[in-house]
Amino acid sequence: MAIINISKTLFFLSFVLWAGCGGCGKNEKLEKAEPLFQKGLSLERDGQYSSAAEQYQLAIAAYPEYRDAFFQMGNLYEKMGLAEKARVEYTKVIELDPGFAQVYNNLGNVAGQLGELDAAITAYEKAVELDRSLASAHYNLGQAYVLKRDFSKAEMELKYAYELVPHDSKYALALGMLYATQQKLSDAMVYLQRSVTNDSTNAQAYYQLAMAYKNNKQYDEAAKFLEKYLTLITDFQEQNIIRGKIREINLLKAREKLANSQKRSTIIP
Repeated sequence: MAIINISKTLFFLSFVLWAGCGGCGKNEKLEKAEPLFQKGLSLERDGQYSSAAEQYQLAIAAYPEYRDAFFQMGNLYEKMGLAEKARVEYTKVIELDPGFAQVYNNLGNVAGQLGELDAAITAYEKAVELDRSLASAHYNLGQAYVLKRDFSKAEMELKYAYELVPHDSKYALALGMLYATQQKLSDAMVYLQRSVTNDSTNAQAYYQLAMAYKNNKQYDEAAKFLEKYLTLITDFQEQNIIRGKIREINLLKAREKLANSQKRSTIIP
């Protein structure tokens, strides 16, 4: 009859139990941190930013590898206008998860707020490299290229964003404004019209559409869209400015009509 070595058996079992529960401590920490994180989210939604920050910090203290808590902390600092602090938090996120595309997008936003355009572009490029479906990163990269006046790259990125989310009025507006900047008025009007179709309350899109029609000498359409823009704004001073622009457009229309009639009258039959 074989004699079982009890001490070796117990050691083996304890090793198996320890190895098989390698993540127990991690899970326990996460379970403790998660309610704190969720409470922070709730406070942030209610606009209680300082209290939300305290909860995120408690969550991180409970679980120092809590990527989402660091990310949300950075996002909160962004909302509070604390760009440098936001960047510190986003850098910690990257240390924990270098493949997290969204954090590079946010890091690009922070760099842009700090006036570091090249750094913003680098961050956005990393975001789209990691996730080609991240429409907001393509959009932000396109807008950064607009600021660099690299319109070909801007068009490529803004089109990519629009094709990913064609129902987003903001993406169509950005493309329309890019084309308007380059005096590609036909293309501009197509995308600006799509923008107002997607969101009939997008005041900026109506204004840009009106200006595109004005520059294309389609004065009736220009006046119509300015009238619509007028219904969407509430600032009294701006309303007066827009009424002045409508009068200017009607004057241009009258002058063109007069010029055309004079041309016809000078034609000898």
